[in-house]
Amino acid sequence: MRQISGNSLSLHHYQYDKDSLLPNVKAHFSLIFLLVLIASSHVGYAQRSEGAFTVAYFAHPEIEPIKQLVQSSYADIGIQIKFEETPIGRGIRMLDAGEVDADLIRVESLADTFPHIRKVPVVLITAKFYLICFKHAKCNTNLLFNSRAVITVSPFDEQRVKQHFGRGRVKAKFYTVFLHETAKELLQKRRVDALLFPSSKGLEVSFPAETYARTLLFKENTVHVVHKQHRSIIPALSDAMKKRLATSALE
Repeated sequence: MRQISGNSLSLHHYQYDKDSLLPNVKAHFSLIFLLVLIASSHVGYAQRSEGAFTVAYFAHPEIEPIKQLVQSSYADIGIQIKFEETPIGRGIRMLDAGEVDADLIRVESLADTFPHIRKVPVVLITAKFYLICFKHAKCNTNLLFNSRAVITVSPFDEQRVKQHFGRGRVKAKFYTVFLHETAKELLQKRRVDALLFPSSKGLEVSFPAETYARTLLFKENTVHVVHKQHRSIIPALSDAMKKRLATSALE
C-alpha cells in the first residue's frame, strides 16, 4: 500500500508542477511566436533597407543616360541603388506592390493612377510618341481611325492614344507587347501595320528615315517614381536631380 501510495503522491506532485508551469510555458511560447511574427513581417523591408535600394527599369535604346543620371542623383544624397530590369508594364506594378523601391522613369500621368506611388517632381525628359511604319506606307493619324489597322503598343499606351485622339474615334486594333524589340520584329515581319514608340532624341538610331516613316502623335512628361514609404527622400532627391540635369541634360 505504501508503494502504491508513494507512486500516487509522485504522480500527483508531477501533475501539480506541470499545471503550475503551463502558464509560464504558454507565455514564453506566445512571446517567441510574437517576436518571430514581427521579424518576419519586416524582413522584406529590412533586406532592402540594409542592402541596395532597388530601382526597376525597362529596356529601351535610350535608357542608359537616364540610368546614369538617376544613379548619380541617389549617390549625391548618400543612397546606393541597384537596377532590376523588368518588362515594360511590370515594374510600375511591382513598385505599387512594394516589391521594389522605385521605378526609373514613367509617364507622369500614369504614375498618378497608382495609390502607393509618389512622383519625384522633376521632368526627366519629354517623351515624344511616334507612329512608326515602313517608309512607303501611309503613316499618319488616319491609321488610328482605320478599323483594319493593327498597331503594337506597350502596356498602358492604348489608353493613352485614346485619351489623346478620342476613345470613340480610334478604331485601330492594338496589340500589346512587353519589349520594344518584339514590336520592331513584328513590324519587320509585316505582321502589324505600325508600332507606337516613345523617344526623346534617339529616334534616328532606332528607326532611320531611309527605312521608316515616322509621325509624331503626342508628347508626355516623364518622371522618376518611388514607393510611398520612401516619400521622405523626395525633396533631397529632387534637388539632386535638378542639379544633375542642369549640367547634363537628357534631351
